[in-house]
Amino acid sequence: MAAKSIAIEAERHFHAQFREAEDADSARAQQAYMKTALRFHGVDARALKAAAASFVKAHPEDLDRAALRAIAERMFATDWFDLRSTAIIVLDRRRKVLTVEDLPWLIELVRIACCWAHVDYLSTKVIGSIIGDPPREVARIRAWAKDPELWVRRTALLCQHDQLNAGGGDFELCSPRRCSGSARRSAGCCARSRRSVPR
Repeated sequence: MAAKSIAIEAERHFHAQFREAEDADSARAQQAYMKTALRFHGVDARALKAAAASFVKAHPEDLDRAALRAIAERMFATDWFDLRSTAIIVLDRRRKVLTVEDLPWLIELVRIACCWAHVDYLSTKVIGSIIGDPPREVARIRAWAKDPELWVRRTALLCQHDQLNAGGGDFELCSPRRCSGSARRSAGCCARSRRSVPR
């Protein structure tokens, strides 16, 4: 199936599924908690994960790099928080097929997201899995750390979160002198996570 076609199918499928389970009270509460203008269906994280898992399982041969990009970009072009969340879950479940060549468009998703929940998930699980341990694309990470966009700077730190938390990674890439602005506070969080790992 062509990337564009599966992206259209994915958006329609998830939107219809979430509409059936829509909960107006939960939607208002979730929107208030996230402090965003994006719309919500009011479904919980478990439902989003189940929907994404089912979709991925139903398309074992279709979700290549091009299809994943098309799905993510189409669903991030909507103003539905749940569709964006589900797109990230799909990326996470198929992250092994992504490569360093996908980092530019993934960073564009970070710029569009402007939301800690989406940026943190993208950074730690999807982008982080591409960066690896020891980290690849060091020059790119250093460029992110000095980017004018706060969320990109946050990604420069969080893309090694899981590696540092496990006692690996390259902590120098998260040091304050590598970062700019408010992103330095997150470097302190990385340091505390690293010190907390049992030796």
